[in-house]
Amino acid sequence: MTQKEIEALLDKYMDGDTSANEEQTLRSYFASCGNDIPEEWCIYKALFGYVAEERDGTEPRKAKLHKLTLKRFMEMAACIALLVTICLSLGKDDNNYMIADGIRTTDKTAIENEIDKALTLVSADNELAFSALQMLNDEE
Repeated sequence: MTQKEIEALLDKYMDGDTSANEEQTLRSYFASCGNDIPEEWCIYKALFGYVAEERDGTEPRKAKLHKLTLKRFMEMAACIALLVTICLSLGKDDNNYMIADGIRTTDKTAIENEIDKALTLVSADNELAFSALQMLNDEE
């Protein structure tokens, strides 16, 4: 091939427009040309030499697939069942309580009302950002 043809293929390669056969032509050219190439093409010689070496030396890697055996399926099912059981049991915690005025209360509505009252007492109003802190200092 002439230098003009190779130069045209290199331009086409850099634009991403070469076919597999044209890239093979470039690999073959740079493998057989020796050092008789323009200096600006030395980087292409290294590139195509590396690509050719990688292609010749190794096989493409195959994806490693795990078989879903009955044992593996049962292990996964047991783990899922355990997780579901734990999640469901965490939601049913009847040990929550509140002591207000010396009385233990487990009524959820009463607890929520007391929480709302407490938050209202310590919440800051819009006019004074630190009003809750001032209220605490005033009580002392």
